[in-house]
Amino acid sequence: MNKEQEQVWDRLKHGISNVIASTIQFHGNGVATKFNSAWFPSHNHSIRVIVDGVPQSMYRDFSINNCDLTFYKPPADGANIHAEVYAK
Repeated sequence: MNKEQEQVWDRLKHGISNVIASTIQFHGNGVATKFNSAWFPSHNHSIRVIVDGVPQSMYRDFSINNCDLTFYKPPADGANIHAEVYAK
């Protein structure tokens, strides 16, 4: 199973649909690791994060806590951060 198939299986396994409820855009500055939005879910499996076109991995690259998306390493200055929040 490739990475995309694993992500789809994970969402299905946890009852997450493939319907995007919201998309959120941020821009990295090379320093900040924490980004806030009221749209972030409490369940990590209902979000997909992409930085400059590269899908990020939950637990390896970022975490979600309350309304905060936290990267373990700051995205580069000017990086496009795209978060897709999936409906349940």
